[in-house]
This record gives sequence, structure tokens and C-alpha cells, in this order.
Amino acid sequence: MKLSVLVTTLFCYRLATGEPQNLLKNGQLEQVGKRVTAWTIDDEPKQTDRENAPEDAKNSLRVDIATESNQHGYIYQVVNLSKTTKSAAYILSGKLKSSADGLAFFQVKLFSGKERRGIFNVGSSKAQWQQVSKAFAVDGDVDGIQVLCRYYRRADCVGKKIWFSDVRLAISEDPVVSESKPITDDSKKTVWILVLGDSTVASYHEAADLRGWGQVIGHYFQEHVGVKNLAKSGRSSKSFITEGLLEKALKERAHYVIIQFGHNDSHNKTEPKATDANTDFKEYLRTYLDSFRKVNVEPILVTPMHRRTFGKDGSLSDNLLPYATAMKEVALEKNAPLIDLHKMSGALFLKLGDAVSTDLSVNAEDRTHFSDKGARAMAELVLKGLAGIQSPLAKEIKPLAPAE
Repeated sequence: MKLSVLVTTLFCYRLATGEPQNLLKNGQLEQVGKRVTAWTIDDEPKQTDRENAPEDAKNSLRVDIATESNQHGYIYQVVNLSKTTKSAAYILSGKLKSSADGLAFFQVKLFSGKERRGIFNVGSSKAQWQQVSKAFAVDGDVDGIQVLCRYYRRADCVGKKIWFSDVRLAISEDPVVSESKPITDDSKKTVWILVLGDSTVASYHEAADLRGWGQVIGHYFQEHVGVKNLAKSGRSSKSFITEGLLEKALKERAHYVIIQFGHNDSHNKTEPKATDANTDFKEYLRTYLDSFRKVNVEPILVTPMHRRTFGKDGSLSDNLLPYATAMKEVALEKNAPLIDLHKMSGALFLKLGDAVSTDLSVNAEDRTHFSDKGARAMAELVLKGLAGIQSPLAKEIKPLAPAE
């Protein structure tokens, strides 16, 4: 049963004015030369604009979008959390506007060390100044909050203008209600499943919009089945091993392990984590299979799902096909069960089309990572795959609710 919990550890630092302390430096985005003090900025032209500042602010920063790019523009600052503020509730607020609606927004990224634990967007710009805010809670594993002023740089945005002002990150005076994970008694678990993979599989902070399918798949199994999601963002079949993560996974109590890699393996070959689909990727997969079998854990391979990238003719790009094919070949060679998530996700995306499938992604610009809805869609395909390969785990799945 899910319980609502209150984040009770609140810290009310106040300035003499009675305002909660802004944890961001230079929240008014004052510019000195070409720099915006305390912030990291991109190369788009920027200038201090007091004339167009909101009535209750002394300054605004104007961005003139001059170049087309498939990447968002950015102005960002990172706040490192102390031991006393790690488990607190926060509120991000700010003002923004743009010469055309919807060009800009604020974004929050949560980190544990270099590991991204979550991401979510706040607000959307309009032709008039908008005051936006979002309260969120963090827990002890988050030690850094990155606050970004972001904007689109598409071809149709060139020549447009964006304004940001009065950006604030403060500890909230009001508790943030969040939904905890179900309370379970691990001593009653009789079947344990490990999940290994990359950012499309990993778990993220509950305040974030981002979800991986490994984060949600446990909800579909019966109460006596436990799922430990060990997937890590940014890992490949190679780096998961070289960083010692496989060694740690082998020490976990488990009966089954579900393994999906390929996305980061497919990166530019100059990157240390990248692998070749026909050579070392296959060898690393053999290592996973052999290693888990030695400790009596049944491995199940899952081919990497499609990126949701459509061509002008409505087809899907398929740069992950070599890795899906290689995984199938290794599964056949080693007589290992395999779920073809690559094929099933591609069929789903093609059926829905680009526009309708947008809400499966964490945001409209991200073609790889998932919203909660998208993560659940991938998890349900994995469950369908378990039934398709007649895995004993298929009998441990709760009956799925009928589709609406």
C-alpha cells in the first residue's frame, strides 16, 4: 500500500527582509562584460536589459537567438548541498518571457556525484512576463542541484528574444508531500530479480519527470517477487564491467538477472565506453552470461529499444540494429533467453507515430529517455517478452489491467 510522507527536515534560512535565502548566486543574472557572474553560459548573444525587466525586479538578462542548433541553449549554475540540506524541500522560482510563446523554460537536474538522478522542467515563456515556481523534495543521495535557464534554438527560433529574471532556489518553508515507495518486507521475498542496464533502464529521483523501465517493472510482479534495479545512467556493456558494477551485482542475492545494453555502446568509437557490435560487445555479453551462470543466476538478455527518432517518411532510424542483432547472435550461441525489446518498441512507435508517441518521452526534444508513461510501456513490453519466451517469471506477473 502506498503511503504519503511529509518531508519534515526543513531549514528556514532567512534574510533580514524575511525572504528565504536564495541559494543561487547572482539570481538577477547581472552581466559583467560577456560573463554572467556565477553562471555558465553558452555562446548566444546576451545582454543586461533593465528597461524590459519585470516591475518588481531591478534587472533581466536578454538572450538573442542567433544560431540554429538541435541542442537547447543554456545558462546554468550548480548548488552543492551540505549534509544539513541534503534531505530538504526546495522551491525553484523565476520570471521569464519571450518574443514568441513557448521558447524558454527553467530546468532542474538532480545529481549524486556525477550520476544524474533526475530532471524536470518548470514553466514556459510567453510574450508577457511569467512568474513560475515548483516545489520539490530531495533525499540523502542527492548532493547537487543544477538550475538551468533553457531555450530552444530551432531554425524557427533564430531572431527571437528571451528574457530571464529573478531566478531563485530556496529551502521551502512548507513541507512537500511526496509519494513514498510501497513499504515491503524483504524477508517475505522468495524470488529476486536483478536488472542491469543504462539510463533507459535506471531509477531516478521521484521528484523528476524522468523514469527508466527498471524503476517501474517491480510494480507488475506479485508481492513475493523482489526487484533490485542496478542499472546506471551512461553505462555500456563495457563500462558497467570496468567500473566494478558487475562484480557488485554478482554478490547480490538473486534468481534472475535481466540485462539490457547497447545505447552507450553505440556512441562514437573514440569514447572509452563505446564497443563494436561485432567484436567486444559480444564478448562482454558472454562475460555477463558466464558470470551469472557461475553463481546460479538465470540471465535474460533484452535488446536495446529504439530511439524515438522518425524520418520525414515516418520511418524510424535504426542505428541500434547492429547491437540488437549481435545480442540475438550471442543468445543463440549461448542458449540464453532473449526478449526482443528492439523489435517490440519499434513496432509500438511506428503504430503510434511521432506526434502521438511524444508523451512516452521525458520531453518533446528527448528521443531516448522516458516519462513515467513511456517507462511503463517499455516495462510492459518486457513482461510480454517474458511470456513469449515462456520464462518461469511470466507466472509471477500480476494480471495486467485492461487497456482503456
